[in-house]
Amino acid sequence: MADTAGLPIEPTPPFDPLVHWAGRFAVRRAVKRVLLRQTDLATEWRYWRQSRRLPDGRPGSLLPGASLLGCSRAENGIGESCRLAAAALAESGVPFGVVNMPFSLHCRHGDLRATAHEIAYPKHNTNILHMNPPEMRFMGEMLGRRGRQGRVTIGVWHWELPVLPADWRPFLRDVNELWAPSRFIERMLRDAGATDVVYMPHGVRVPEGEPMPRSDLGLRDDDYVFFFMYDVASYQERKNPEGAILAFQRAFRPHSPATLVVKLNNVHFRPEKASFLEEVAAGWPNIRFVEQPFDRGQVTALMRACDCFVSLHRSEGFGLGPAEALALGKPVIATDWSSTTDFVHREHACPVGYRLVPVGKDVGPYEAWQQWAEPDLDEAAEWMRRLAGCPETGHELGRRAATFMAAEFSARRAGERMRQRLVDLGTLTPA
Repeated sequence: MADTAGLPIEPTPPFDPLVHWAGRFAVRRAVKRVLLRQTDLATEWRYWRQSRRLPDGRPGSLLPGASLLGCSRAENGIGESCRLAAAALAESGVPFGVVNMPFSLHCRHGDLRATAHEIAYPKHNTNILHMNPPEMRFMGEMLGRRGRQGRVTIGVWHWELPVLPADWRPFLRDVNELWAPSRFIERMLRDAGATDVVYMPHGVRVPEGEPMPRSDLGLRDDDYVFFFMYDVASYQERKNPEGAILAFQRAFRPHSPATLVVKLNNVHFRPEKASFLEEVAAGWPNIRFVEQPFDRGQVTALMRACDCFVSLHRSEGFGLGPAEALALGKPVIATDWSSTTDFVHREHACPVGYRLVPVGKDVGPYEAWQQWAEPDLDEAAEWMRRLAGCPETGHELGRRAATFMAAEFSARRAGERMRQRLVDLGTLTPA
């Protein structure tokens, strides 16, 4: 792999970063004329002047530590990846800063947990990119050579299928090494020819708080409540929310004392996806949809109020939902394939069997010839019946899960791994 990667920076207030960065990434051509009505020469001049302040990589011009570059305010998985890294580095005492780059238009940008660590441009001797190659494509024009010299560049890529896309492979030369958030991704990257790959799982961190009152959701206290969370801006075919609904319908009847709560995020982007799921659940009053926007604390409170998390995904790049549920001490029913196998173990969770099938048709970036898992809905339904019939079984699984996650996937544990790796790379001195 090569020594450097081209990276962008975040302009300083009062500049509107969402508008500016959107115009400089993959959607640039599509929204260019719109952007011309929303920015002006004065704004561009301020941005150019700021870019000249970048440390050029000469000895003494860079700070030891890490600059995290990513969509750190985005309310989606890629944004959470960056925020989790920030929390982990803070736990371990590594000097760092966060460069927020809101290049994702298909989500809200309201998660401000990392804003205290934001910096205007990367100033450390290590750049850690929390973005995939499609977002890296336009990075070189932002920082150019000045923003790359003298730095170690690490990529954190999330890809959900067994084979790396062909148009991602050229970007292997733009990073010194890759940090794989799961063993599944680690194998995939090595199979693609990447030689410098380090297993670096996320440190799962959930906000403190109390459960959301069930009465706020119209739920009965004595119901056994299953929970699934789905962002309609992601690919429905991969997330497979329909599978969770169908498994629930196989396990129970419309008026059984069990409820499935489906939290839908960013419904305004693709309302037809929500309508499809509501049609699947028609006639089932014990399948509830929650569509209003929730902040991070509200989502966690909702998860705390439920008894079991369900994810019958066809593939996952990490699986933050199941991981957070396990950390909260909730039993998890999840497809036993892809990245979630790092933490969905039979000792403390409910893995669901599957068969590998072709994707079948092109779905966004997922090509038809690739493979993913088709979960066994009957097995998932059996897990649902078993847990609802004996809640203590789920409680015991949850206790074991929380212990496991605290030991292996905490922010502190992740921070220790990152610190040691930076020491090994020579960009940080031992504590």
